[in-house]
Amino acid sequence: TKEVSEQTQILEINYPTEIAPELQQSRFFQRALRISRNILGPNIELLFDHCIIKPPMSEGQTAWHQDGAYTRRTRKFTFVSRRLHWWLPLQSVNQENGCMEFVAGSHRGPILPHHLRSPQAHALETDPPSADTVTFCSLPVGGATIHLIKTLHFSGANRTNVPRYAWVVQFGVKTWI
Repeated sequence: TKEVSEQTQILEINYPTEIAPELQQSRFFQRALRISRNILGPNIELLFDHCIIKPPMSEGQTAWHQDGAYTRRTRKFTFVSRRLHWWLPLQSVNQENGCMEFVAGSHRGPILPHHLRSPQAHALETDPPSADTVTFCSLPVGGATIHLIKTLHFSGANRTNVPRYAWVVQFGVKTWI
């Protein structure tokens, strides 16, 4: 058996749909787009997508954060509440391999103060919530989660012997500030 490593980095690929445009023809993408249009209206578009790879036996976690904290940092767009974030794991997920965890109702609150995880990091984090407010979202293959920009969320370490892959797709209505 391998030892769990604190040194292993989480890998990310930004804008995989630009690298492989055929991803936009996948059943997941088309269904997420259709549902997002039903919720937000016909003027939505793909705002951002990325793949996250958690290596096997890795302590790497996606810190507690709200996606709205990133839009505040960039100051290029404001996406207000007209934005949906989809998370599709490419295998079954649970606490052992880093399923998503959410705080119910956090989308109704403010965007919390965030800070960089380290001086050289892009990733932001906020203080972890009380454990009794956390909902774990174990999913079977083909399952997905959806959340809003103020939803407080996290995904834990991958303590299994296989990589944990996820594709994140964000749809919304662009407005310029």
